[in-house]
Amino acid sequence: YGGAFNVNPTDSARTTTGDFAQTYTLPAGTLARDGQHVHVGWYGSRTGALGNFSLAPYFGSATGAAGATTNNLTFWIIELWVIRTGAATQDFAWKCLFNSDATGIYTTAVASGTLTETLSSAVVIKLNLSVISAGTVTQEGMIIRLGNY
Repeated sequence: YGGAFNVNPTDSARTTTGDFAQTYTLPAGTLARDGQHVHVGWYGSRTGALGNFSLAPYFGSATGAAGATTNNLTFWIIELWVIRTGAATQDFAWKCLFNSDATGIYTTAVASGTLTETLSSAVVIKLNLSVISAGTVTQEGMIIRLGNY
């Protein structure tokens, strides 16, 4: 890795659906060669009234829903990898780890696939709270690293 590209430890809390305030715009042309990649990590918590919620990582216009959590969830982590395969094609994989302290049940959601973001343009990287039934979900940090092949 080339080191941390962006680090944002400022809390961003939501009680309704929508994008968290922590976002990053990857400058146009950052992923200039096939095999270069971005590794994004988000982490946070859920507090207040018990309720389900769902998080969706975005790389540009593309998203993958990270699945609903259990009602007793307190902490979560999401990692996203996007690998350039062409000027407007990428492979991606993400995993989301949820922790449930009340029941001891841990849930992991994973996905992989392809994207078609044009990398000669700027690409917004963000996390979306796509579903929430109760409580407050806080994105406590976002770390982005750029990797070379």
